[in-house]
Amino acid sequence: MSEYVVHPEIKENTMERREYQESIARNVLSKGKNSLIVLPTGVGKTEIAVLIIAEVLHTKGPKILLLAPTRPLVNQHAERLRKYLKNQKIVSITGVIKPEERKVMYDDNDIIVSTPQVIENDISSGILEPEKISLLIVDEAHRSVGKYAYTYVTEKCRNGFIIGLTASPGSDEERLKEIMENLHIENVEIRTESDKDVSPYVHGIKIEVIKLQFPPELEPMREKLREIISNLVGEIQERYPEFNLPRRLTKGKIVEVQKRVWAEIERGNKTLYPLLSYISMIMKVLVAIEYLETQGPATCLEYLEGIYKSGVERKNRSDMKLSRMREFVDAIIGGREIASNFKISPKIKLIGDIVLDQIKVNPRSRIIVFTNYRNINIEVYNYLSTLPGVKPSRFLGQSTKGTDRGMSQKEQIRILEMFRNGEINVLISTQIGEEGLDIPETDLVIFHEAVGSEIRNIQRRGRTGRARPGRVVFLIYEDTMDEGLYYASMAKERKMKTKLKNMDGRPRKKIRGQSTLLDFF
Repeated sequence: MSEYVVHPEIKENTMERREYQESIARNVLSKGKNSLIVLPTGVGKTEIAVLIIAEVLHTKGPKILLLAPTRPLVNQHAERLRKYLKNQKIVSITGVIKPEERKVMYDDNDIIVSTPQVIENDISSGILEPEKISLLIVDEAHRSVGKYAYTYVTEKCRNGFIIGLTASPGSDEERLKEIMENLHIENVEIRTESDKDVSPYVHGIKIEVIKLQFPPELEPMREKLREIISNLVGEIQERYPEFNLPRRLTKGKIVEVQKRVWAEIERGNKTLYPLLSYISMIMKVLVAIEYLETQGPATCLEYLEGIYKSGVERKNRSDMKLSRMREFVDAIIGGREIASNFKISPKIKLIGDIVLDQIKVNPRSRIIVFTNYRNINIEVYNYLSTLPGVKPSRFLGQSTKGTDRGMSQKEQIRILEMFRNGEINVLISTQIGEEGLDIPETDLVIFHEAVGSEIRNIQRRGRTGRARPGRVVFLIYEDTMDEGLYYASMAKERKMKTKLKNMDGRPRKKIRGQSTLLDFF
């Protein structure tokens, strides 16, 4: 029989007690330090936020600000807070509300849930006074880098208590440092699936990696692109014999080479300036190969033709040089014929087979297929629409790509509701579906292609295995960049977990007589 949290600010018999959630909340509140909470997707970061909100409401009072990156996630958080908290002065605020109405809503409510862009605008215009915020909670805190609005809002609200929530802050040391600095973090609380207090609540996720043979009909196009790189490398070696290139070129290694060249130029070697154009050309052809190996000939051809058009219009020096290369023009001409004859990729056909098998085993299944690019998203949708029992829908961001119109946030919310109630059983999603979707019934997640980012990998996998065991399938072309991206993201994830464990701020043993702020739990 479940035990429930008892607290003056939390409704009776609504929140199940979980030791690790209470432990994290106690640690954060007793230390009183700005904290980053890292927890696997689907095991209750929002509930920890509720525990902290309840105690701050009880001891310090409002106002409390919770930020989330999208409107669907804002609405989701507001609904969850209303479910748990006795204080119902909770409002979700988005940019569709007029500024003068938002001012009244800020004044009349104790808990505000919003996107960071709206809050940034309202702080800048004086509608919202940041010094009144006693607690700021930043969901999907790994976004707190660069010029993203989280950074501005956090700086303005730094006199309050700041909590960041994420499942995946990343493995890059500079990025981690930037997140910590931007959120003014002094303490890190991390739990993983293997922690004893968390593992009972983690539903198993079965991960399958299916390797396919790279389609042989695409090989001539790949060989032509490799020939371009070989010729460019030959020219570099001829003109700059003192400058050694790595034997196996990847995008990462080309970036390192570019840094080396800039360092030499800054030291006074101006003769290396033309080398930057060669490096740019090699990088672009490597991107084209990645598109061919992970997306197919249509995406690759579209990219190559964009370079050619730019070169002909003389907008970019490296594009001009590429567009004048015979091999480059041959790659486009050959690519057009290959793309026109390439009807359906082995990956898309296999996605159809996997989806049909899943629905046959469990007709009530919910499935998400992730694609990196819109044109593949359309192809997967069109193919799945022809299969019996499959009720697919695309799930896109708001931006429009060419003639492919994006989805408004209202449309996104409607699609998610249809997915929850079974009117749709397969979502074909771009990156928009990676963060924060609370769809506990999702049984299967399919990666059309691997992603090199450990953050996006974790976010996508986390769409399943929430309320019950889930399954994740990666489709990978063997001996391609596709395969390299998969192993790179897994290596980064292991590195991230090691770094975060070393930063973990939980006490290693309980101090006798230690007082906490959460005496109610």
